[in-house]
Amino acid sequence: MNNLKQNAQTAVKWSAILTFGNQCVSFLISVILARLLTPSDYGLVGTISIFIEISGIFVTGGLSMALIRKIDRTQTDLATVFYYNTAVSILIYLVLYTSAPFIASYFNEPLLTEITRISGLTLITGALGAVHGTLLHANMEFKKQTIFSIPIFIISGIIGIFLAYMGYGVWALVLQGFLSSVLTTVALWYFVPWKPSLEFSWKSFHSTFGFGCKLMISSLLDSCYRNAYQFVIAKRFSAADLGYYTRANTMARLPMSSLYSIISKVTYPLMSQIQDNDEQLQHVFRRILRMMAYIILPCMLLLVLTASPLVSALLTEKWLPCVPFLQILSLSLALTPMNALNLNLLQAKGRSDLFLRLEVWKKILGVLILCATIPFGIFFMCCGLLLLSILELGINSYYTKRLIQYGIKKQIKDILPIIGLSIASFFCALPTFYITENPFFILAMSSCIYIAIFILLSLFFRFQEIYDLKNMVLNK
Repeated sequence: MNNLKQNAQTAVKWSAILTFGNQCVSFLISVILARLLTPSDYGLVGTISIFIEISGIFVTGGLSMALIRKIDRTQTDLATVFYYNTAVSILIYLVLYTSAPFIASYFNEPLLTEITRISGLTLITGALGAVHGTLLHANMEFKKQTIFSIPIFIISGIIGIFLAYMGYGVWALVLQGFLSSVLTTVALWYFVPWKPSLEFSWKSFHSTFGFGCKLMISSLLDSCYRNAYQFVIAKRFSAADLGYYTRANTMARLPMSSLYSIISKVTYPLMSQIQDNDEQLQHVFRRILRMMAYIILPCMLLLVLTASPLVSALLTEKWLPCVPFLQILSLSLALTPMNALNLNLLQAKGRSDLFLRLEVWKKILGVLILCATIPFGIFFMCCGLLLLSILELGINSYYTKRLIQYGIKKQIKDILPIIGLSIASFFCALPTFYITENPFFILAMSSCIYIAIFILLSLFFRFQEIYDLKNMVLNK
């Protein structure tokens, strides 16, 4: 148990360095690009990202998660997955290349033809490094990944900024993404000693795909649903409107994905190692849930608080129409890590069948909410996402209660004090908005007051999580 805890803390530490390093660089670059480019440029990239993301799910086929869970994975297993990923990526790219003119015609954006064909190449480059990345993830070797990830973000970002400054518009975003994908794959082959052998086993494929295909279908359902919002906005509204939505969505996901990525990279392989010990699994699950809530909930509420001055100060006033979207999406994404943790438990337990069942019911509910909110505009569509996120927590925790006796009531009871702490900090910082109209001052003062009150209340009420964070940072 001590070794497990020590390994987890070390992994979390390096995962934090990796994630925050990447996100800080990415955020700085995105701010500069947003000031140089227009909402329409982001709208075009947001449109094609729908097809790239969905295609990427077919490429991986859920096999990466299956490999992580498979403790006794062999060279044959790895090689089989590698050749599957590569072959499918080439096939899907050819489909995208051929259908690019039809995509451009459907959205009435001629430039999407070439954007699709260039962006689609990332499917192939990503597939070539997928197994290498999986091995780093499975072995929790985040220190090694940190060495090359941050420099790649910096190099590709600088090139993207240069292209934007030179007036290349949307191509700055397209080429930045493609270059980042190429450099990442090259680095993975250099730093991960594994090389594919000339073998492909149908037995291994059926075994791995039997688990992974259900995750693939689940991911496909989730991706199609999430991208349905971008698809509808791209078709019914302008490219600028889609740009506002995608910028708000990106900013809302930045703190959530950063913090969740740190923990989730560790939790799935960690829970997979203790999948047969329900008592220990419940203990680990509860500690992770409270830690997630303690870190992510206050961060998302702080983003709601500072949305307007943040956008005005960093992106300029031309992006202010995205503020209402940013605030609602931040609230809806606050529960995403808790939802994902419940689903991670099903994967660690090998119950991808239950995982798929939940996804089907949630997406049916999600489509109904989407259809009901479309006539009222983008803001109410975002409100629908908030409603769905709340309902999903109850749905996702259903099997958690059956498997390890830790259902929705116990989960809410554990995170309720953290919610109260975040709300109290929110209202303490709110008066700063009445002192001045300077966005930089409001952003700085409200953030400082919010964080200070949150930490002081945590110490006063002796929240265990603040001491765990301190020990994690000091590597105790």
